[in-house]
Amino acid sequence: MHLKDPRDAFQLKILLADTRPPVWRRLQVPASLSLARLHRAIQAAFGWEDDHGHVFRIRGGEYGRSGSEDAFDLRGERVSLAGLGVEAGDAFHYEYDFEDAWSHLVTVEARLLLEAPLGGPICLGGRRACPPEGSGGPFAFQASLAAAQDPSHPEHGQARACFPRGWKAEAFDLRAAQRALGDI
Repeated sequence: MHLKDPRDAFQLKILLADTRPPVWRRLQVPASLSLARLHRAIQAAFGWEDDHGHVFRIRGGEYGRSGSEDAFDLRGERVSLAGLGVEAGDAFHYEYDFEDAWSHLVTVEARLLLEAPLGGPICLGGRRACPPEGSGGPFAFQASLAAAQDPSHPEHGQARACFPRGWKAEAFDLRAAQRALGDI
């Protein structure tokens, strides 16, 4: 596929590491999408609030924003997955919130030549709700979730208070993810 063809796209599966059952999203993104915009797409698709630093680790390079330290963010504005030579079958890491260490494995499922260019990233599917922002990382989240779901657990009440009203671990709202992506 020609790198400059506006119909060139990637299909990505983004798995939130260390979540059981797994939390994931499947996106289609233009191949020319910058890593900075891919970051915003992942934030929107998962329901993260973009309150923390992030970094992509791809082919030995790091691209992102570490809180107030934006020194390496500038490269993310100019670099795309296609520009890095990423192809189907490749995988790389995206980390969000360095304190809580939410690690995502991004797998390039396919490189596509679509009939028409994508106007922006789209969400094709996913499973389970994203953990709430500030829930302590994957292991703290899993422990709080187990306590919240077990009325006999000594920390049941405290754990339930950690989750937003109406939040359900098993729920994934495709329409909400698509709307959030449309807003970026």
